[in-house]
Amino acid sequence: MTAPEITVITITRTRPQLLQRAMAAVERACDEAVLEHRILVDACAQTETMLRTHPTAPQRMWSVAPRAAHEHSGPGRSSALRNLGVRGACARALYRLHR
Repeated sequence: MTAPEITVITITRTRPQLLQRAMAAVERACDEAVLEHRILVDACAQTETMLRTHPTAPQRMWSVAPRAAHEHSGPGRSSALRNLGVRGACARALYRLHR
């Protein structure tokens, strides 16, 4: 299998409808490049449920990042999630989609 050319990292929390739009956009882009789509869910059961039941989500790399009691939304949390995604990326190039 060829290594992906681009890794798309999507971080999300409490917005499953917007995540579905992002997933569709990445799928459309797959016609033009070999993509890897990593989805990082910021401790959101609603979004996790959507991914578990979505027909194409099992083909993607996604995970839920739990929060510690002291963690809260904001730039620091978003940065931590992006860094987690970058560490797991397999592609030669990297493109980030923000929530």
